Amino acid sequence: MIIGRNFNADMGFIPRKDMKQSVLELKIEPRPATEWIRQLEFGSKLTYITNQEDTLETREQQLNAGMDFESGDTINFNYAHNFEFLESGFLLRGRLPVPPGTYRSDRVSVNVIPYRGRIVSGFFSFQREFGFWDGDRTTMSLNPRIKVSSNLSFQIQYRFDDIQLPGGDLTSRVANIRMNYNFTNNWLTSTTVQYDSVQDLVNFNFRLDWIYRPGDDLFLVYRQTRRSNLTDREIILKLTHSFDF
Repeated sequence: MIIGRNFNADMGFIPRKDMKQSVLELKIEPRPATEWIRQLEFGSKLTYITNQEDTLETREQQLNAGMDFESGDTINFNYAHNFEFLESGFLLRGRLPVPPGTYRSDRVSVNVIPYRGRIVSGFFSFQREFGFWDGDRTTMSLNPRIKVSSNLSFQIQYRFDDIQLPGGDLTSRVANIRMNYNFTNNWLTSTTVQYDSVQDLVNFNFRLDWIYRPGDDLFLVYRQTRRSNLTDREIILKLTHSFDF
């Protein structure tokens, strides 16, 4: 894939201009003759990115091993060796300085995905990167989905980042808790609470949805956002109505 330095993405977003990207991937997925393993996965992937002058900017080499169980659960292990060349520095998360130069890092991660049909499912991951911008980074993500009944369910998203760089340290916690409760098939509610420790942000959102006929809804939304010492509140009423011709 080649993207020129003057490319203009009027209809979308591109993460990087002035680039030539090549990807080579090999994957083997055997199905062993066992009663508890459905499929194994072994793979390797190489991503190679240069600019238009063929100067290497990014190279990522990955090794992956995974296992799908007959129960529907999945576990994956991943190792990656990364190379990054920065022509100019930047501020990570707007706080930690990363000077220009050449960086190499090694990342290991494990991901566990329980079967979606369980009462508790979702996604759980742990990642450790050595040499992250000449420092270290530890990331943990917990994303359980809890289905209490056909009417009540919870979805919890929690991400913890601990970054240690020569220019300073940063610890962030981001949480998103969502509760869905349906009184009937036509009266639905959704409540969301979000928290971001870096931005000192707390957001609360409640939505009541009345499906008064298939495809048409009346929404009542209450939203409250607190950032530092400022609090914003708003109430939104939205009606959708379709006309057939």
